[in-house]
Amino acid sequence: MPYEYRQFYIDGRWVDPIKPREFQVINPATEEMAGVISMGSAADVDRAVTAARRAFESFSHTTPQERRALLEKILAGL
Repeated sequence: MPYEYRQFYIDGRWVDPIKPREFQVINPATEEMAGVISMGSAADVDRAVTAARRAFESFSHTTPQERRALLEKILAGL
């Protein structure tokens, strides 16, 4: 069953692309469609950068120990 990733994770939530544009991912071993993803536009990048800048305001005040703890939590989730 092909996978579908048509949204982006921006600002803590899944959002639809501003300008929908899909791309079929092909499995090189079988040359069959493996899935569909959304291609981002400049407007999607701008939205992500705006969210990242907003998040950086508070994140930049964290200590190295707090940042390490956050990265370890992310790693554990993977």
